[in-house]
Amino acid sequence: MGSIKDKSTDEKFTERLCSFMESPSYKDWLKAWMLIRDKVTEDIKNFDELDSVFNIDQYGCYINDMLYDLEMELHNKGLDDLH
Repeated sequence: MGSIKDKSTDEKFTERLCSFMESPSYKDWLKAWMLIRDKVTEDIKNFDELDSVFNIDQYGCYINDMLYDLEMELHNKGLDDLH
């Protein structure tokens, strides 16, 4: 019975994470990163493993893509602030 509850909790986490990652808002991407960063263990060595651990690859979400987009958006926000 505990595994059903855990699976449901994991699925809810994955769906929440992907909803943040699929948002057009960089603020939601930051929320996604905050959800992930504290759950990353030392045995995860690359982004593909991270995607698999959170099962987000099954939803077409990829950490590497989100972090690239986040980096570009924060860079652009920084340029906007200079003007």
